[in-house]
Amino acid sequence: MKIRVLFVGCLIAIAAWPVLSQSTGGIGSGKKPHPVIKNKPEPDWPKSIKKKCDCTVVLRAVFTSKATVTNVHFVEIKPDAPEGMSVKDIEAIIERAIAAAYQIKFKPATKDGRPVAMWMELEYRFTDDK
Repeated sequence: MKIRVLFVGCLIAIAAWPVLSQSTGGIGSGKKPHPVIKNKPEPDWPKSIKKKCDCTVVLRAVFTSKATVTNVHFVEIKPDAPEGMSVKDIEAIIERAIAAAYQIKFKPATKDGRPVAMWMELEYRFTDDK
C-alpha cells in the first residue's frame, strides 16, 4: 500500500498579508510565495484497520516563518464515508495524517527577502496500491 502526499496550494499568507496585498509580486500579481518542501513524511496505514480502501484526508496547517508546522486542522475526508470504514477507523487515519503533517520539513516562504508564515492545504491519500 502506498500513501501519496499532495500539496494543494497556498490559501492565505498570515503575517505578510498587508505586505503581499500592496507590493509588487504579491497577491493579485499572480506570484505567490510558497515554502520549499524538503521532507514530507508519509503516514502509515493504522494496523487496527483490517480493510483498506482509497480515501483522501484534507488538512489545513500553518507553515511558519520559523520553518515549523503548526495549527494542523482536519478539513474533510474524501469520500465522505469511505466504504467499510467505521468512525473509529476514519479517526485513526486522520490522526496519522495530522501527525505526519507536523513532521514536514521545509524552507519558509519569503517575501521581499524575509521569511513569512502562510496557511497551506494538504492532502494525504491513503490507497491500497500493491
